[in-house]
Amino acid sequence: MTPSECKAKIEQEERVTEQQQSEARYQITVIILNWGYYHAHLTEMMKTMSSRSTEVVTNTRVETLRRGQRTRIYW
Repeated sequence: MTPSECKAKIEQEERVTEQQQSEARYQITVIILNWGYYHAHLTEMMKTMSSRSTEVVTNTRVETLRRGQRTRIYW
């Protein structure tokens, strides 16, 4: 392999690595945005639920929430 071929191969590998890194950053950004949306949605849901009787199903506990009761969600 000539030096110029070696250089071309290294540059190509660097471009691939950069592309993978930018894809990973994009995926992380999407996850963070989704979590932000989910968190805002959950907060909104909690406000709605605290004003009427409803049942909340979570991973560890089910509670019936009535008007005036404090809304609690256990994870």
